Amino acid sequence: MQAPGMPPDKASLMWQGQTLLERAIALLQEVCETYAILCGTEERCARLQLGDQGVPDRLKKKGPLGGLDAALADAQKHDASWVLIVPVDLPRLTSPLLSAFVSLSLASQAGASCLRDEGLTQPLPALVRVDALPLVQELLSAGERRVSGALSSIAQRLTPDRGLALIERTDLQHESEDRCCFLNVNTPEDYQLLQEVETSEPGLHQNRHGG
Repeated sequence: MQAPGMPPDKASLMWQGQTLLERAIALLQEVCETYAILCGTEERCARLQLGDQGVPDRLKKKGPLGGLDAALADAQKHDASWVLIVPVDLPRLTSPLLSAFVSLSLASQAGASCLRDEGLTQPLPALVRVDALPLVQELLSAGERRVSGALSSIAQRLTPDRGLALIERTDLQHESEDRCCFLNVNTPEDYQLLQEVETSEPGLHQNRHGG
């Protein structure tokens, strides 16, 4: 965040009486059987006091794709078939919307899926089959670091007849017409907007963020 009076780690930002991390955990507990927290480094796991729930990257300095590698490897240990990756910086995401995303993703029978919003592909949230782990390792070895750059390759290899499932944001909006359900909080300005949205009229903020 790099702003006076704000924690440097956005997972520790407070909103509606909870940190963004606590909100993300509560959301996953409503949708998933188990959860883990991708923390990047062991130092960050310790700083956030994640305990056994913290999963550091296995490979250092591999970017977001290194986090997916860690998630898939951890899920493999627990005999899971799928991994749902939810970023900590979507505080207005709801369990009905996330459940709808998972349901549509599974119905697509694709090996990986993510959202598409107004023609733009959003890499997270993403649902990925756990047997994608060797493919992720290949991509990391080839120098890929972005989840967005890897999802299509993963899906094409796992389910070549279907490819990557792109779930339209509008197909999830049966529960709410509020686009700010997908408001990302990446900067102090985003965090300020998050506060403003609470008192804004519907539509007032719709042109002020990138979803």
